[in-house]
Amino acid sequence: MQRKKVIITGIVFFVTLIVFIWGMGYLKGKSIFRKDRSYYAVYNQVNGLNVGSPVTFKGLKVGHIKRIEFSDELGSKIIVVFNVDKDFRIPKGSKAQIFNADIIGTKGLQIIASNSTEYYEIGDTLNSAVEVSMVDDLANNLGPLKNKTESLVEVLDSAIRIINRVIIDNEENLNASMYNIKRITEDFNAVSRSLNGMMNSPDGKIRLIVNDLQAVTAMLKENEPQLSNAIDNFSAISDSLAAANLKYTIEQTNQTLANLNAITAKINSGDGTIGQLIDNDTLYLELEELTRNLDLLVEDLKENPHRYVHFSIIDTHKNKDK
Repeated sequence: MQRKKVIITGIVFFVTLIVFIWGMGYLKGKSIFRKDRSYYAVYNQVNGLNVGSPVTFKGLKVGHIKRIEFSDELGSKIIVVFNVDKDFRIPKGSKAQIFNADIIGTKGLQIIASNSTEYYEIGDTLNSAVEVSMVDDLANNLGPLKNKTESLVEVLDSAIRIINRVIIDNEENLNASMYNIKRITEDFNAVSRSLNGMMNSPDGKIRLIVNDLQAVTAMLKENEPQLSNAIDNFSAISDSLAAANLKYTIEQTNQTLANLNAITAKINSGDGTIGQLIDNDTLYLELEELTRNLDLLVEDLKENPHRYVHFSIIDTHKNKDK
């Protein structure tokens, strides 16, 4: 009875060990019941590829990474041994490329098949390739960008130093300019407020001008028939003037102006009576003397009328009675 228990315990332990080994192999992509084909690929670096990582073809898992080891003691190269299913054959010229299996950067191995009709033998070494990850690509692009940024920072630093020097050297002028700008801004605000007042206020000048323009427009609209008649009349007058003998009238006017110019020239030169009157002041002096004598005569007449008028009240009455 005791022996039987020992045998059963041994069998259970052995089965458990086999199941454990099979489960570990299954989790790593291995199968103890399936014969795999092993191939090789050589890389400078594996970028996080691990034993047990999947081997895929067009997104479908066809194997797993079996072993990763250095090619020599110096570690100049890394040899990756991977197995694929016995039913999967790899065309010659195909590549074993390390790629990003997911967005978090888990690495895997994918077979990029060629168009060859010949196939690799088990144990052959495939051409290797490494897909540039997004992080690596970003790092490669950030290198030149970093250099450009550093150059830009140096240029900005130099520009800031120059600006600071200019500001320090011209501090008084800048202060005066800022004060003038402030005054201009205040004046502009005052003008703006004034314009707003003139526009918005009922008694504002602009509002009054607008009202006058509206009144004029309304008046013109109301008197549109009269304006039309006036325009028609003006057109008729223009037609009449156009039909008249303007050439003869203009010639006569020019002749009259010429005669007036001749008369004016004679007067200015002193010819004739009018010219003598204008140029000679004798007549003016005599008239002035005559006027002064007349004034004296009138004054004397007012003061001494009996010198010039003789009459008798008695004689007058007598004559009237007779």
